[in-house]
Amino acid sequence: GRAFAKESDFYRALTCFKRALLLIPSQHERRLEIEYEIFFTYFVAQKYQEAVETFESSRLIEAPSSFPVL
Repeated sequence: GRAFAKESDFYRALTCFKRALLLIPSQHERRLEIEYEIFFTYFVAQKYQEAVETFESSRLIEAPSSFPVL
């Protein structure tokens, strides 16, 4: 997904990230990172409403201070 995002192919990037989110177990340590990538891709694509909805429906608000983005 990151490779597509670097090429500004946001649709394909989101598809990859969402597919990963569906396939990864709900308690996996990388799940929060995938949720962030979906949020950030919407933001960079200037889809602000989708970015807000993604953030609000994710666990990003509960991210620990050790989360790399913070």
